[in-house]
Amino acid sequence: MFDSTELSKALQYRIQGKSGDWRYSHKIPGVYPKYVFWKFADRCPNTRVSVELSQKAVLDRVWERPKIPKHPIKSFKITKLEAFQEI
Repeated sequence: MFDSTELSKALQYRIQGKSGDWRYSHKIPGVYPKYVFWKFADRCPNTRVSVELSQKAVLDRVWERPKIPKHPIKSFKITKLEAFQEI
């Protein structure tokens, strides 16, 4: 569900049917262009894995990864919750 004209090397993507966060690398031109995505291997972080997808596959299976908020959720004491307070 991602428009292939808006792919960016600065963003991370999720690919349906593939695990992990992927980065866009480049486009292979031709009558049926291919789009190359890569990520570091799950069990070997020094190895890169790549996958080539057709334009239809990019439209059907690729989503931009949600951005991580700048301010992470702060910890809190569970005893402060209403359910743990005495009535």
